[in-house]
Amino acid sequence: MNYKAFEFKLKKAKFLYTKYGISGIANKIKDKKKSYETYNEWFLDKAVSNKELDSQSKKVLKMLNKPSIEVIILQGNDEACNNAIVSLENQIYTEWKSVILEKEQCSEDYGIKYEYHNSFEKMILDKDKSIAEQIQNVARATVADIILFTRLDQKFAPNYLYELANSYIDKKFDVFYTDSDYILDGVHCTPDFKPDYSVDMLRSCNYIGNVFAISKSTFMNIEFIKNLDLEKVESNIYSILLQCCENANEIVHLPKVLVHSVKQNVDISVILKEEKKVLEKHLETINQKADIVVNEKYSVLDLKYQLKEHPLVSILIPNKDQVETLARCIESIEKSTYDNYEVIIIENNSTDEKTFEYYEELKKKGIKVVVWQSIFNYSAINNFGASYAKGEYLVLLNNDIEITSPDWMERMLGNCMRSGVGIVGAHLYYPDKTVQHAGIVVGLGGVAQNLYPGLDGKVGGYNNRVFTQQNYSAITAAMFMVSRKIFDSVGGLEEKLQVAFNDVDFCLKVAKAGYWNVYDPNVTALHYESKSRGKEDTPEKKLRFAGEIAYMQEKWRKILIEGDPFYNINLSMARPDFALDGIEKAL
Repeated sequence: MNYKAFEFKLKKAKFLYTKYGISGIANKIKDKKKSYETYNEWFLDKAVSNKELDSQSKKVLKMLNKPSIEVIILQGNDEACNNAIVSLENQIYTEWKSVILEKEQCSEDYGIKYEYHNSFEKMILDKDKSIAEQIQNVARATVADIILFTRLDQKFAPNYLYELANSYIDKKFDVFYTDSDYILDGVHCTPDFKPDYSVDMLRSCNYIGNVFAISKSTFMNIEFIKNLDLEKVESNIYSILLQCCENANEIVHLPKVLVHSVKQNVDISVILKEEKKVLEKHLETINQKADIVVNEKYSVLDLKYQLKEHPLVSILIPNKDQVETLARCIESIEKSTYDNYEVIIIENNSTDEKTFEYYEELKKKGIKVVVWQSIFNYSAINNFGASYAKGEYLVLLNNDIEITSPDWMERMLGNCMRSGVGIVGAHLYYPDKTVQHAGIVVGLGGVAQNLYPGLDGKVGGYNNRVFTQQNYSAITAAMFMVSRKIFDSVGGLEEKLQVAFNDVDFCLKVAKAGYWNVYDPNVTALHYESKSRGKEDTPEKKLRFAGEIAYMQEKWRKILIEGDPFYNINLSMARPDFALDGIEKAL
């Protein structure tokens, strides 16, 4: 082990000690050695123990200024199920009251225990008024610090409210949510290990779910959209959640499975159509209009943001020989439906005479060819090419890319021109139509790795994330777009990273500057990877690669140690297919 690697491990150990203590580190080491046959086995091992509940109960007694919680319960798809009520009665944190919102007057007492009768209130929803607006009125009327939304059929762990209150005391969150799963015939299954807040993912689907909390102060500061006329409970909850999240400063995701749903047959197409209506109205309100299509196959909303302007796009393509490869790339660009762009070929040490003959043909089409006169350095080559660009937006594009979505530039621009967005990346396939890139997870495989390499191109993967527009910490520079302003503001690509991780480093710099990096699954291309560069198979290349790893570990040690916010700490860092840590198969 070299010194840099040893130093990184020491810093990781220090972080773990500060966060978990000696016993916590010991438990994590034990957990790393554990293996499980099923998710249910994993869950039962990780679920809060009686010993932990006793400890947390004692901490509750010592809490100062305990936040009060109002639990708003909506009737779910199975109105005979009273899981939420039983769950509340079993909570170790007792500073709560609840309102049950009924669709019609019901004599059902929901099996509420006598000692809890004063903790629950029933209210009938007016059929002639908006459900969402009535929910909002109930929430505004409460004197509680925190408003927790749930459905009647949802079950949550006995320490859910403790974790909720503890997080509020610690971080004064605006919105709070946890991981979840389903229970079928008494067995825990289908876990939902969520990322931290992802604005684009929430617009594509309600990945947070139907159990979440909002601070009263945040709720009171939001002017909600009116007259949505939504029938489904899920859609009404989504309308509140979406607007609260997009107005929040502190959104806390606790990566613990504390919520359990009952497996049911739900018409997701109806819910998606109503959520489409919510999203359209919301985007119109914030002046980010988009064309939205319900994708029933993958249970998501596909967004194509409308262009307000028609800016020049500069497409940068490094190239060394490989005439046929480059020609295929250029031909695919020429099929684009967007017309205001320039192409800049960055010639890099070609030796084949046919390459220079082809360049002359390209120049006649108005394509620029600039010459890089030094050794191969992907970062320096692209920075050099960018110095010749006239466009407001830059596209970094490998010469071995064949674009397959003609409206790719409009889609990328629509996202890139949104306030707060940094980089927009693409959904790349190998020539055999298996996945090459669907986002990058930092820390996966050591430093960073593409998700789902080799997955059947028609398969959606975990929670259909392959086909969900969402945010990632990093996106491959084989094909991405960024504004010239942002590119320059972060200093372009890091030239110390000659070959590997320069795109990851660039994305992390952009994210650190406060921007979202977006993966758009509807921007598609074939990537004939490795045709333009060889493998890491010589002593010199191995030494350079080791240096690049050390650079990333030093510069980005915080995210490498603490974990990628758009992944989940419960998932394996050894596999790129959303496998659960301890179970050797994809979820």
